[in-house]
Amino acid sequence: MPFPFDIPDNEKSELISKILKYTTRTQEENAQLKERVNILEQEIHRLKGLNGKPDIKPNTPKNDDSSSKPGDDNDAGAGHQKRDTGKPDERTKKKRKKPPKPSNPIRKRVAPVNIPEGSEYKGLNLYGVQEITFTVSLIQYELEHWVTPDGDSIYGRLPESVQSL
Repeated sequence: MPFPFDIPDNEKSELISKILKYTTRTQEENAQLKERVNILEQEIHRLKGLNGKPDIKPNTPKNDDSSSKPGDDNDAGAGHQKRDTGKPDERTKKKRKKPPKPSNPIRKRVAPVNIPEGSEYKGLNLYGVQEITFTVSLIQYELEHWVTPDGDSIYGRLPESVQSL
């Protein structure tokens, strides 16, 4: 690469000539080193198995000359499509909820009734039963109210199991 401007020979001093030669030589070395760096970078990419630079296209809106004119209010989102956010797309996976595992089981041993003498114990057969328990429940008893011909009131009575509470 030559020096960016020329100086006539009659105006060059010995110092300026040396500076011009040095600058020209430095520019040539710089160009050679840039080329060498580029070759070495390509070699590194090849040895590492990396791909080259990605080909990324610029984000430009599509030209749509159908019904909108430049400056229309309808032109605000030209070339852009809104993503439907109501439904998950193929990249979104819903995780399936697993049923809760029962807590530590309560073990109850049940022996048969009337074991004949001389019988031999052979082990246990396990039989699991899951029960659902509710912590809060409301039972609303509707107690009937009757009035006798004498004017006395008679009410229905709560069951014994509730009265004892």
